[in-house]
Amino acid sequence: WQSQLGNAWDAWLAEITAYRARLAALMHAPRADCVVPKTSAGQGLRAILNSYDRPPRVVATRGEFDSIDLILRQYALRKRIELRFVEARADGMFEADELLAAIRDVDLVVVSQVLFNTGQVLPALPALIGAAHSSGARVLLDVYHSLGVLPVDIGALDADFAIGGSYKYLRGGPGAGYMYL
Repeated sequence: WQSQLGNAWDAWLAEITAYRARLAALMHAPRADCVVPKTSAGQGLRAILNSYDRPPRVVATRGEFDSIDLILRQYALRKRIELRFVEARADGMFEADELLAAIRDVDLVVVSQVLFNTGQVLPALPALIGAAHSSGARVLLDVYHSLGVLPVDIGALDADFAIGGSYKYLRGGPGAGYMYL
């Protein structure tokens, strides 16, 4: 930036475009412009929550990552969302039936493809997304703990949104988050 001043933008924008294309290819997004760089996954979640004209009815699992859980709880505390949680079984795992039952009368479902604290791959994810869409809800899928470890085909899953980052399994650095929409 110091040596190129305003001309540095060309190289920077080219790298951002390439970054978006690499993420889109990795998650099988239909186009690179479906991926928006963010400083964190939480920033992506807040962007989605803030897009509603009225407080959305949100359901999430008790197994969401701490930063995502904190944002959801703070929005609920401030009456910016109506929040319900799906509880894990005694062994910490989640059941598909309980997840499917919880998505009635909601606007947004926030779930992780892989739950960070147990490593459980969320059961029946395609059925959950399909049922959410059938009931008029959108789905935000947290792929922070799956992208780069498991195959993620966001197009086939038909999730409305996804959030994640490069800090963990993509072996990048902090501050390289993203949102898919």
